[in-house]
Amino acid sequence: MPTTRQIFTPRISLNGKKANISLKKKLDVSQWDSKKQRAKGTKTSARYLNEYLEEVRMEIFQLYRELKAAHGLVTVEKNQVPLFR
Repeated sequence: MPTTRQIFTPRISLNGKKANISLKKKLDVSQWDSKKQRAKGTKTSARYLNEYLEEVRMEIFQLYRELKAAHGLVTVEKNQVPLFR
């Protein structure tokens, strides 16, 4: 049975609006735990992806806090640009 690998594209949701971002990482669909929103298992590749996802989450959260402090209102559109510096 062939594995299905897809490019990992998380979604940011803010105030009811959504934006997809591409992290340019591929993942075997059967190795994704949609309930936990993490890669399954303890293999090096799963640990690496989960650590990377946590770093991205923290960067997005930090960006959100910076934008909120500077501009008050934060939108998905404002978030997209600085993510890809």
